[in-house]
Amino acid sequence: MKTIAIRSIDDYVKRVTSAEGKRRVFRGHMSKSYDLVPTIGRYKKFAKIPLKDLIVQERYMLNRFHRLGAALLPSGLTDWERLFTARHHGLPVRLLDWSTNPLIALFFAVCTRDKETAVVYSEKQLSVLNLKKNTDPLTVKKVARINPPHLTERIISQSSTFTIHPDPRVAYKSPSLIRYTISGPLKAVIYPQLRQMGIDESSVLGGLDEIAKQITNF
Repeated sequence: MKTIAIRSIDDYVKRVTSAEGKRRVFRGHMSKSYDLVPTIGRYKKFAKIPLKDLIVQERYMLNRFHRLGAALLPSGLTDWERLFTARHHGLPVRLLDWSTNPLIALFFAVCTRDKETAVVYSEKQLSVLNLKKNTDPLTVKKVARINPPHLTERIISQSSTFTIHPDPRVAYKSPSLIRYTISGPLKAVIYPQLRQMGIDESSVLGGLDEIAKQITNF
């Protein structure tokens, strides 16, 4: 994996709009110490159980989420739509969020503005999984890309795409990955520059809570 230290927002934009960033997806992390591990794979209680038992636990959580939230959720969702909706609302699942917009990924990397070195991962666009042929998300056998339907405003505003991971406890690695690092001091410079460009909490995350956060952090 190639690692490139970013010197400025101009440096980043030039790179991701050149051939280096063509036909790729992007994911921002607040710290370079974070691996590319889906949310459910980060839980210690699932670390050492057999994969088949992890799938049972994940299916149970998904079913319970939709049973308890039935009055608040659309009816007739497919298993994939159930998975996307659960991920949107914070349930730990086997998806990794990416964006086709490199500035969205940069925002997630720098929005904390702490002293940690942040990172944006860039990966070539993997083959898109045929959801009609693979109807059960929990039986997919290899890492693949998924273009979600526009079920939520956030999926649209974040130019979202996902990868699905057969064993979500295994960190995703690929020779085609590029890792852009952003130092702690540079995060504090880039964050207000992104806000000036209209990339902020309210545009990326939406909702009244994020609008209030945007005003507070100005």
